[in-house]
Amino acid sequence: MTDLWSFALSLYGRPAVADHCLHWQDQYQAKVNLLLWLMWLGHRQLAVGESELQQAETIIEKWNEQVTQPLRELRRQLKQAAADDSAVGVVREQIKAAELAAERYELQQLELNTANLVLQESPTALNRNLELYGLRCGASETEVSALLAAAADG
Repeated sequence: MTDLWSFALSLYGRPAVADHCLHWQDQYQAKVNLLLWLMWLGHRQLAVGESELQQAETIIEKWNEQVTQPLRELRRQLKQAAADDSAVGVVREQIKAAELAAERYELQQLELNTANLVLQESPTALNRNLELYGLRCGASETEVSALLAAAADG
């Protein structure tokens, strides 16, 4: 059975999945790690309910707000300067590595918490999980369907 980090790297490595996840992040303030966690559970045919999703959000909320998001914002702010100055590029790459480590920590926390959840086995878990989070974030049915199609073979 694949751990969450390995699954996330493999699935997010698909350009369509990454594009959809980043769109949800930028458009709806969705947490990409929650999306990846929900897809990991879905591929294991485990469906979350509202309370389990809320618990997962709570687990990563403080870390995400205080560590992951600020690193992401700083990395994005340095993009143009890094293109013009290789020394800034080196710093930006170090920030990117720290951001990735912060994201990995979030995924580890989500995976550890999974053992404490009561999840329903369901052959439609992937759909249910993404529809639940999509509804919470405000994503359209079309956007949910597009992400499902991109993630379906994970």
